[in-house]
Amino acid sequence: MPVESQRDIWNRIKDTDISLNLAAIANWGYEFRKEPIKYDLPVSEMSPLVSPRTAHIFSELENQFGEMARWMIKEHKLSDVANHTL
Repeated sequence: MPVESQRDIWNRIKDTDISLNLAAIANWGYEFRKEPIKYDLPVSEMSPLVSPRTAHIFSELENQFGEMARWMIKEHKLSDVANHTL
């Protein structure tokens, strides 16, 4: 799914009681794993879960989450692996 679509979904549910996960290909086997982005609380009550795989969703934010996301994309040792495309 394009990053813009992921951001659109995030913006629609960030202030709700809906949880959000990204389905990522598992490191081994032929299955998916859940990459949590948000638990079933509004963002005002908890932070989004920024990981090397979900960082692109938050990279354009002009706050601490955007700063953390940009750092992860650039510096985290798993960023290239988590975002590898064929």
